[in-house]
Amino acid sequence: MASATNIGKWVAKEKKGTKPSLIVDGSFPANEKPNFQLLKTDSPSFNPTDFSVLLLFGELVSLDAAATRFVHQDFVIETVNQYKTVTVLDGNGRVIAVIPVEAP
Repeated sequence: MASATNIGKWVAKEKKGTKPSLIVDGSFPANEKPNFQLLKTDSPSFNPTDFSVLLLFGELVSLDAAATRFVHQDFVIETVNQYKTVTVLDGNGRVIAVIPVEAP
C-alpha cells in the first residue's frame, strides 16, 4: 500500500535468489521524457531499514503533468527482509514517495 502523499504509483518488492534483490517500479506524472532512472543514494539513512534512492530527473515530476512516465530498477541487496521501506527522492531532496517493501 502506498502513502497518501506519494506522487504517482509505486511498488517495492524483494526477490529471493542467489543474489537477493529489491525491485522498485514507479509510474508518475511528468510532461518531459528524459531517461528516468533510480540510483541508490550513498548518504547514510537515519533508519537502517529504509532503502533510499534518487530518481534522476525527478525534479520534472509534477502533479500538474498530463503524461505518465515509468521507471523500473533492480537493486542487489545483502539479504531479504533487510528493508521495510524505500524512499524515492529527487535531486533537490524532495520526497516523491515512501513505499513499503513487499516481502517475497
